[in-house]
Amino acid sequence: MSRDNDGGRNAARGLRYQYLRTVEAMLDVLDDTITAVRIEGPRGGRQVNAVDFDMVDGEGQVRLAAQVKSITPGGTVSAAAAFGQLLPLVVNHDAAHYQLLTNASPDPGAQQLATLLAAPGTPDELRAGLTALLANAPARREQLAALHDWQLQRLSRAQVLFDLRDISELREALRERIRTYRNRQREGLGAQSAGMLTRAITAEVFDRAADADQSVFSMSRFRELLLVDGSVLALATGARDWGVVVGTMPPIPDVARPDRLEPLVAALQQAPRQQPARVVLTGPSGIGKSSLAAAYLADRADTYDVIFWVDAETPFTMLAAFRQVAAYLRTGSPDGPSSAVQDGVRAEVHTALSCFPGRWALVIDNVSDPRLVQSWIPAIGDGHVILTAVDATARYRSATVIDVGAMTAEQAMTLLARRLDLPRTEQLAIEEHATLRRLAEALGNYPLALELAAGYLDSLGLGLADTDVYLERLKIRSLADEQSIPADYPRTLIGAVSLCLDRLGARANSNDGEAALLAIGMIGYAAYLGSRQLPIHLLAAAVIIDPNRTDRPMGLLLLDPSKSPVDEATRELRRYSLVAYDADLPQEADPMKIGSGRTITVNTVIQDVLRATIPLHDGTPDAFDQLANHVERWHTAAVELNLLHRAAVLFSHADTLARHLIQVGIGSERIALLLGNLAASYRIRGDTATAEDLLRIEIDILRQASRPNELLIVQAELTLVEFAAHGISPAPVDTWRLAAYLEHALTFANQIAEESRDAAVRLLYQASKLLESPRLLAIEHADLRRIRSACNDLLAQLGPSAYTRALDAILAANEAMSSGQPDRAEQMCRDILNQNLLTGHGELSARRLLIEALTAQQHWNEATAEFVRLRAAFGPSAMHHDIVSDLVHNAGMHCALSIITGIDEAPIVLLTELTAWPAVYAALDHVTPEYQGRLRLVTAIKDLACGDDGAVEAFLHSHDPAALGATPESYGWLMVWQQLRLASVRLE
Repeated sequence: MSRDNDGGRNAARGLRYQYLRTVEAMLDVLDDTITAVRIEGPRGGRQVNAVDFDMVDGEGQVRLAAQVKSITPGGTVSAAAAFGQLLPLVVNHDAAHYQLLTNASPDPGAQQLATLLAAPGTPDELRAGLTALLANAPARREQLAALHDWQLQRLSRAQVLFDLRDISELREALRERIRTYRNRQREGLGAQSAGMLTRAITAEVFDRAADADQSVFSMSRFRELLLVDGSVLALATGARDWGVVVGTMPPIPDVARPDRLEPLVAALQQAPRQQPARVVLTGPSGIGKSSLAAAYLADRADTYDVIFWVDAETPFTMLAAFRQVAAYLRTGSPDGPSSAVQDGVRAEVHTALSCFPGRWALVIDNVSDPRLVQSWIPAIGDGHVILTAVDATARYRSATVIDVGAMTAEQAMTLLARRLDLPRTEQLAIEEHATLRRLAEALGNYPLALELAAGYLDSLGLGLADTDVYLERLKIRSLADEQSIPADYPRTLIGAVSLCLDRLGARANSNDGEAALLAIGMIGYAAYLGSRQLPIHLLAAAVIIDPNRTDRPMGLLLLDPSKSPVDEATRELRRYSLVAYDADLPQEADPMKIGSGRTITVNTVIQDVLRATIPLHDGTPDAFDQLANHVERWHTAAVELNLLHRAAVLFSHADTLARHLIQVGIGSERIALLLGNLAASYRIRGDTATAEDLLRIEIDILRQASRPNELLIVQAELTLVEFAAHGISPAPVDTWRLAAYLEHALTFANQIAEESRDAAVRLLYQASKLLESPRLLAIEHADLRRIRSACNDLLAQLGPSAYTRALDAILAANEAMSSGQPDRAEQMCRDILNQNLLTGHGELSARRLLIEALTAQQHWNEATAEFVRLRAAFGPSAMHHDIVSDLVHNAGMHCALSIITGIDEAPIVLLTELTAWPAVYAALDHVTPEYQGRLRLVTAIKDLACGDDGAVEAFLHSHDPAALGATPESYGWLMVWQQLRLASVRLE
């Protein structure tokens, strides 16, 4: 007997439809005066089978009696049939309203019947209309003729409602209504098992229908079920609330991940019927792919009549699981005998699923080889297929591929709090909350790492207070602890990563293993850099290009993709989800270097595992030296070219690598150079203390070399002198040390003057300017005076270089601005920039002065265009605070004077752009209080120009003009203050 002719199944589908419509009717009256719903009608009454459910109010009156009729999909109903179904309900039961609910399509007569009942009229008019409608149904006309007027009066209160939704659409509508109700009551639903709740309530209706003593379903109990706690839903077992689950499904996760669940739901909802939709969940081992699939089924369980869970880790486990699927489809039990070979099992499953009368879900979990799985996926059938796989590179045809990344910070904290038996995160003290967040971040918000860490801490009797001890000494141990593995997971995180590395190694040893071999080197280097936006070409070049064998002394080194398998190596890493693609590096330096900006990301906890898994060996110092050289090249090139947004990304890699190198105690000349240039980046970020520490480490490394690089040592020492000379060093001034550093610079410059004149001039120029700084001039020290004189004599002897002339030109442009010659300053800045002699801070200083010169001449459009170029160089980075603050301070003054005196409205655009620049607010922490007051005054003038009088008044009442300072420079600002106050009064 075919399934479509199976009377038992048809009856079951009819009851399912009836009870779902009952639940929907109960949702309709949640806010009504109905107190209870009687399933299968009142007890002991005549023709009780005519009532599928009725609704009773607080006074015991029946407000609605309903009959539900279900037929096979595509069936129709006539007027005579609908009248015959409705008549017993009306004749034998007294109710305020009656309903016939059916999923049948109405023929024209049935539609006329519904229209006639809905129209107002007397009993006689209704009788006449029905008589005409039932002219071809003599038996129904006789029943109509026998009705009394009071019975016709009841019939006029009846409705026939045709509902053409299929079961899946009906369930989806119920789920969304329940979701809305729970959200309105602040209970939420989302990933907290909506399907289970719908199924559970439907099961409740079924139980009450089967037991007459329990047939009264109170609305208060219904509301309790609707608002059941989410954790109760999440922990409920599949056997109780779902349809059949064939296979071993993992537990439903108790921490919701709606950000990952929503795209999965969306992908499957859009699928056409009879063509299974496919979604592939990819990501590294332990990231939560299987848990996400289980969470989806918990949320949408009522959509499916049966759920198949297949373990596809090996061909053998997959065949065994599909034998269970075939047995269930054949016998209704997964334990049925099967001796069919693989092709036979596959054909049997595909045939059965193609004609299965309900909807099915097939989860193929832990796919080891996507190519072997493809042939098992059914091509037709009313179902959905979810695959979970590590391989993010495989071709999954038309499937939607979703990368399952780490948890959000809040999700990770919630998971840790539950495993450590802590209160809810919002109930934790501020210190506890911060510690929990720090622990989650240290574990990369990686689900398996979180589980292992919590299990390890709990097994040792440790808690949140022991976080520091755990992170310092126990973290890697926990990630390898087999006692802490969750019950549903086969291996530790270190074991999972090691398995991937073993498989990658096996591919590297094959005949075409060049890409896999490069991939191993790239991932090894990636473990020592930042976790986000790792440049693919940097990693690959660090593996292949030995800086000792290149003639290029500066700049980043790139591989030719036609000669080196860079992209293929990245694919090898993605094959095991060790990495994922990330956003390209910003501000491409050279558009001809196609692909050089592509990056990948690695989870931080995978980096921890890689550093613990890949052993150090005799060649490690050379490998780190090579990596340091490439990272330094990329980072320094971005800084020198003023691609500051790009430099900010590369800074994270240089900084992370430096910390690891310092920790393991590896040093070389190239590593020292990395530290020195990293110190310069810390300097332009305003962190002088860290910059000093790095410079001292650089000097120590260089001095320990068999042949110390004196140039790098002198450069580092002069930078330390600069910090002291400008008063930005947190350490007290050590005059003797400063004199020793300057003496070293003088001696070294003298030594190289003949063979490297420009380098010597550059060092002498820097030393001379430092010695002429007010702080060093104020120090009475004979050595400093002697060194100053010697520097000037040697500089005069050697003469200037193109570089020092450009620096002198910047100083001259500054003096021109101070003496009221902005046109001369403008021309000097343009000459400097056209010659391309300066990079980094020098170039930015020239651009700043150019903008200030243009504003002083009221060339507003040109000034605005130059500012837009300067701002593009910064991007969202916070560097060169002196450039930022000086520009807004000086150009802001020119804009403010023009606006406040009413000379010109054009500067409003520039001033608005300046005060909206995010870098301005980052710079406020690095300027004096007087500077801060002036910048806020500029902002107030912008507010005045834009008509924000309230902000101006608030500023005038909350700031004292004395805060602008008492220097000669402040007089202009005090005038602006007074003009602002007068303008504010005029506005009043």
